[in-house]
Amino acid sequence: MDSDDTQRDHTAADARDFLRRHSTGVLECDGTYTSIRYVLGADGAPVTPGPPGFLTAEQTVLFIPADVPEVLELLVTVDAEDGDSADADRWRIYHGKSSDSAFFRLLVDAGKWRTVVFEGEDLMQSNPLAPVEPALCKWMNTDHQVDLMAMSLRFNGVAIDEALLVGVDPTGFDIRAKAGIIRIDSPERLETKERARAVLEQMRCQALGDLS
Repeated sequence: MDSDDTQRDHTAADARDFLRRHSTGVLECDGTYTSIRYVLGADGAPVTPGPPGFLTAEQTVLFIPADVPEVLELLVTVDAEDGDSADADRWRIYHGKSSDSAFFRLLVDAGKWRTVVFEGEDLMQSNPLAPVEPALCKWMNTDHQVDLMAMSLRFNGVAIDEALLVGVDPTGFDIRAKAGIIRIDSPERLETKERARAVLEQMRCQALGDLS
């Protein structure tokens, strides 16, 4: 592998992590801009509710996130998503109820991150921790839910008065709060349930130590 390929792979990994790290974006459909909240589906594609017009646009570009100068630009194909699907339910777990009844899957055709252009398959990859994510969330939300508030303050600098762990992936954890999704980055890349649980426990204890 030459240096260009190495740089491309590294930047693709960065772009995938960036996609996981955020949950908001702006969808441009033929010049009309709509702010969206998304989750990543089982195939790694963003899933979001929205108006029927999402399906009829000739060109659709997703900019992630919604509120910073440097963005990940994704050229996407919009497919209808069953509102009763597991990925639509996952969206509700993250974001609550939607005023839009229709859901859509944004299949990534290509993306631009910084100065590099990628194929969709470079960016759309499933979460390897998805099979163990429900068990990890249940453990934290059942045994240590209050501690999630301390973790948000310690590792993200955001004070919240309620919290629910809703997502676990190789680079961090997503906490649902009234203010939206709070992202806590992991200090290391997570590959197994055991390591993810150990890191959560370590970060929980560090956050509680700040309060003692």
